[in-house]
Amino acid sequence: MGAKTVSEVETDNIMPSKKAVLFELDNISIDGQDVVCGVLDRIMGSKGITFSHAMYVRYCLDAAAKKYIPAILAACDKKRVSEDKLIAEIEQAVKKAILEKNHKVRPFFRKLLDFVQAENMEMGAVSGLDMATSLQLAEKVGISLDENKIVSYYGRGLGAPGAEVWLKLAKTLAIPGGRCIAVTSGGLSCKGVMATGMSCVVVPNRFSDFQDFSGVDYVVREPDDVVIKDMLKLFLLK
Repeated sequence: MGAKTVSEVETDNIMPSKKAVLFELDNISIDGQDVVCGVLDRIMGSKGITFSHAMYVRYCLDAAAKKYIPAILAACDKKRVSEDKLIAEIEQAVKKAILEKNHKVRPFFRKLLDFVQAENMEMGAVSGLDMATSLQLAEKVGISLDENKIVSYYGRGLGAPGAEVWLKLAKTLAIPGGRCIAVTSGGLSCKGVMATGMSCVVVPNRFSDFQDFSGVDYVVREPDDVVIKDMLKLFLLK
């Protein structure tokens, strides 16, 4: 018998029928971008900057604070404001807002959880929050996830999870990428999923709804039980 191929080695000890749903913890379980926008509105206001939805979309969507803060300060001619101190203040405020407020779990996510549990599928999450905050958020929204089922890209200068983040999560779960379906909020996250060859679902929010989602498997704008069940049943048949 000859040596095993790379694909054969990678799928050793993996149940052939096992599939997984991957998702953005901070933007799919709750409206995380709404939280960030609210924090920015308050803190920027204290610096004499009038923040708006348009500014969030232009500077902050799919960008890390280390990138969008310098851009906003330059655009508003706020040269005396310390970039580093402002970034630290915003990151701490976002963490506090995520953990201390009782955020409404998105109805789509509740229905998604019900289906995943009914079909005995694996579940894992990517997160732009640090691991400790991610674990606490998972607990708050009623998800049983430990460190082995969450990949955090916090502190890596990324505004959205790229292909390498999604692939790392699939590897951590020991599920081949071709057996994963990823649920994203749009933008670079969506492109990252498509680059991996995974099935991709986009659930746009009020910031990303204008984006072009060509090439994704499903775009869910008005999720209900029928849409979710049909979408995931088609995935299970692949």
